[in-house]
Amino acid sequence: MVFRVCLLIQAIVLGSLVTTAHASDDDSRVLVDLKGLGARWELNDRGRITKLDLSGIHVSSALLWKLPRLVALRELNVANTGLDDAGLMLVRRLPKLQSLNLDRTKITSTGPWSLRELSHLRQLSLAHTQVDDRSLAAVARLQALRSLDLSGTHVTSYGVLQLLKLRRLEQLNLSDTQVDDGVIYGVTRLKSLKTLTLSRTHVSDLSVKQIEQALLGAKVIR
Repeated sequence: MVFRVCLLIQAIVLGSLVTTAHASDDDSRVLVDLKGLGARWELNDRGRITKLDLSGIHVSSALLWKLPRLVALRELNVANTGLDDAGLMLVRRLPKLQSLNLDRTKITSTGPWSLRELSHLRQLSLAHTQVDDRSLAAVARLQALRSLDLSGTHVTSYGVLQLLKLRRLEQLNLSDTQVDDGVIYGVTRLKSLKTLTLSRTHVSDLSVKQIEQALLGAKVIR
């Protein structure tokens, strides 16, 4: 009886080890490609990649095709990599992604439509890309967003009105955009905002004061 119990325990342990090893096989293959590129990553206790920083690295199409294998990936930084709209279509196959940095990539106004199914995304940076008002209808579908960086884009006050569905949004960066005093009609209705950055915009001091009064407790950076 004791012998059978020991065998059963051994089988369960071995089965768990095999499952774990199998679970990280895809990640291990991707790691082979990442080594030597200067990429940075973090693994969980099962050997899965949960965070991946490719910023400043030339990302080949072959590597992009492998990214959807990283099923445990939560944070991805591809800033300044030359990633374009076609490459972004592969990123959408990472449904558990919570943080995505696309700073200074080649994303255009149509690119964000590839992200609309990332329902767990909490942080998104589109800073210094070709994103404009047409892109924000897609961004507004990401209703789990807490932080959105649109600095250095072609966004206007009119486009900000499309973000009203982001009821959990806490941080919004609109610095170096085309927004003006008209932005007040959009941002004052984002009641969860805690930090709003309006540096180097056409927003007047009077409008800033009105925004601060409407969003009590929020920090407006000018």
